[in-house]
Amino acid sequence: MSQVEATAVGRISKTFGLNGELVIHLYDTFSFDNPTGESVYVEIDGIWTPLFFASFRRRGQSKAVAVFDDLESEYRASEMVGKEFFTLTPNDTEESDTEEDELYLEELVGYALALKGHKGRGEITGFVESEFNPLFEIRWNGTERLIPAADDFIVQIDQRHQLLTMELPDGLLDL
Repeated sequence: MSQVEATAVGRISKTFGLNGELVIHLYDTFSFDNPTGESVYVEIDGIWTPLFFASFRRRGQSKAVAVFDDLESEYRASEMVGKEFFTLTPNDTEESDTEEDELYLEELVGYALALKGHKGRGEITGFVESEFNPLFEIRWNGTERLIPAADDFIVQIDQRHQLLTMELPDGLLDL
């Protein structure tokens, strides 16, 4: 997952008129000269949502009147009042570090397998790629089985000792 750095650049203060115009307070970090067509981001329900400037008129150093695409009615614009908006930039230093350490599930074939709550060790003998439910083929107590290769079940990956530790829901191994 890519890392981004969010920089607050303003806050939507109030509606202005009937055509979706908004009065916005600009922070010192607002760096656009003419932001028409540019985007800023608002966090809505934990998701970064882009807003594109349809029009923008400065009102002094720290205020402006703006209209965002798709918010061109008083009602739609009023939903944004009080929200802070941001610019997002990739955090390249963190991204490059994690890319080097990134391990793909198919690279775990050949690793020993330990299951929390079960004695002994197994081995990951294969990987079945699937968009919705990737699976590990494992050898456990002399039998071949398929188990979900889900991040939620992985407790630890020890690359040095080539050991994958997983915690499976009760009864899953018995299927």
